[in-house]
Amino acid sequence: DSGYPQELHLHTPYSTVSTGSAEEQYNAAHSRGRCVVERCNGVLKNRFRCLLKQALYARSCL
Repeated sequence: DSGYPQELHLHTPYSTVSTGSAEEQYNAAHSRGRCVVERCNGVLKNRFRCLLKQALYARSCL
């Protein structure tokens, strides 16, 4: 996902892969997992409508 850089704690899909490679399999598994998470977020937002609104909070310390 181009929205997130590769980090030690965050694994993103490979940008270029060859057919049948381990990287392609990883990308497919990553995509399936992301779909599950997005579906769950949709279900939660439908059930708890307050999640559709922007959270208002003040940062007190860094």
